[in-house]
Amino acid sequence: MKTLRRILLKPKVVVSAIIALLVTLVLGQLLGSSSSGTPARAGLPAALGVPLTGALGWCALGLAILMSVQLLLAILTLAERDFRRACRHRGPASRAAFTVPFRSGLEAQMRSAGYLRVGQTGSETRYVRSIWGYAGPTFLHMGMLVVVVSALLVALTTSAGSLVLSEGEIAPSGTVLANARQGLLANTPTLDASLRLEALDVSYWETGEPRSIAGVYTLMRPGDSRTLKVTTNQPLVVDRWRISQDVQVGYIYVVELSTAGASVEQRVILPLPASASEPAYADEVLANGDLLRAKVQYTAEASEAIPMVTLRLVRDGVILGQSDFAVESDGRVGDVDISVVAASRWGVVVLERSYGMSGVFAGFFLILLGAILIYSATPREVTLTRHDDGTVTADWHAVRFARLYANEERLLREAAGGEREGGSD
Repeated sequence: MKTLRRILLKPKVVVSAIIALLVTLVLGQLLGSSSSGTPARAGLPAALGVPLTGALGWCALGLAILMSVQLLLAILTLAERDFRRACRHRGPASRAAFTVPFRSGLEAQMRSAGYLRVGQTGSETRYVRSIWGYAGPTFLHMGMLVVVVSALLVALTTSAGSLVLSEGEIAPSGTVLANARQGLLANTPTLDASLRLEALDVSYWETGEPRSIAGVYTLMRPGDSRTLKVTTNQPLVVDRWRISQDVQVGYIYVVELSTAGASVEQRVILPLPASASEPAYADEVLANGDLLRAKVQYTAEASEAIPMVTLRLVRDGVILGQSDFAVESDGRVGDVDISVVAASRWGVVVLERSYGMSGVFAGFFLILLGAILIYSATPREVTLTRHDDGTVTADWHAVRFARLYANEERLLREAAGGEREGGSD
């Protein structure tokens, strides 16, 4: 065990593991997700938004486990070391050793400074200030371990994807989410309840760009129905699902085309125009091979109503004509009668479920606590030693940042009425 600990905690081994994991993450980012159309299965990088598949995912998982083992061994080593330091009978010899002609004055100064007597053995008495600071490195590394393990759990159990819904549309229970992302131990991302988009509320800047998007949804289960309002950058957590409103939004036009007594219905999906000066376009190939080209231009009324759509009909590369259509209006383009029978907004809702996020936050708290203890609660020790000739000397020692506490050592020495002696750290 000691040999394994010594090998795994060698600086070269630790640094190599970190570099290997970073390289794996970068490669995963560059290569992207699988093009097979199947949901990406990922390890740790999935928690970081890196879509890794196959060997890269398993490699990242293995490296993360290796780092977890290294952190666990480091915690055990640090805890053993710091417990031994906190409970020792005397502090180390120090260059800040000084004689103590007036012990009562020194002890009074130590009490006022917050030193506590923690041990006495024979001729030696040990005092410590900020003894809890010994736990700083242990808490810091413990937090790192909790973060890594929790991130692993998140990555392994993440089940996420998105839905494109128009106003009034229902995604029934059992619907498989699009753009799926799942961890190595997760099932295919699937709705476990019906979800209906009731309305989309889009607010705009004066430039015509969307400012915020709020979706009103109804979550339906047998005997239970809940209304949810999800706004961009303000996700909701419902039944362990984290529901977010995506910034993608646009319009869906239901177009009826009639020619030679035959009619066909076509859905035309357009994104929201990026700004007042940039129209949005969409092309739809009809069953007869004609190309229906649609354009939407932002107007001042678009914030409250569905804007007009410009429809152009192209056959064999020749433009037959074009016309503007409002909702529930009709007209003729070339030899085709066109009617816009309905229109609505569409939006994208993102759903994600995983386990372990609370552990990630807890880990960061432990890291912060450890850092505070390391940098704000540095233990300082004074060991008083009574010699055979009746003289008393004091060894003052700071575990870290001794120069920052030089004034404290000076005050203790002055209170003792003593002078600095020789010695070694």
